[in-house]
Amino acid sequence: MRRIMASTLVAMAALATAPVLAEEAPVAAQQAERPQATMADMQWLAGSWAGTGIGGHPAGETFTYAGDDQLVGHFWQLNEDGSVKFYELITIVPDGESLMMRLKHFNADLKGWEAAGADQALEFPLKERGDTHWVFGPVTFTMDGPDRLGIAVKMRRSDGDAGQLLFQYHRVDSE
Repeated sequence: MRRIMASTLVAMAALATAPVLAEEAPVAAQQAERPQATMADMQWLAGSWAGTGIGGHPAGETFTYAGDDQLVGHFWQLNEDGSVKFYELITIVPDGESLMMRLKHFNADLKGWEAAGADQALEFPLKERGDTHWVFGPVTFTMDGPDRLGIAVKMRRSDGDAGQLLFQYHRVDSE
């Protein structure tokens, strides 16, 4: 089972003061029966989003197209005192007839969270999609109208308890 330190957009960090881990089955086990999707289907996500994240503190994400075949985004989470807690770099890319979300986490000083020397990003295949929601591994994007976005990240805390991080955004601008 793949374990990572916590996001968001994909956005993973600590629930309260306990270290948090996102949990997801290996990618190979998830390949069966993935929903069909294209990059055009994700057009609604392009733009800047801001609101609240971990602990109700400010957080946000911005997504833009890099060419026709990739949506690239960055995430930021602030601490209570307004300092940066962490960042993520995110891509959503075609993967066969479906999509894949890839991401990497960084401290405020841009030191990476994933294994030292790791060249590979975390990968979360599209598992489910509906009219208003998209599930990439442990991350669910939910549209609530054209200008509201909710993101839920399923987590497993270091003590073994399950949890969820919630991010509530409004659209700041669109691409």
